[in-house]
Amino acid sequence: VRLELINFTIVNETRALFLTNDSRSMNSAIKGHAFN
Repeated sequence: VRLELINFTIVNETRALFLTNDSRSMNSAIKGHAFN
């Protein structure tokens, strides 16, 4: 059970990391298009 919990938290953390990276790249892309 502990191992599954650890895997679950790792998946959630990586998912959150990817989400923040996506939003950052989207924001930079929007800013880039706005300035161009």
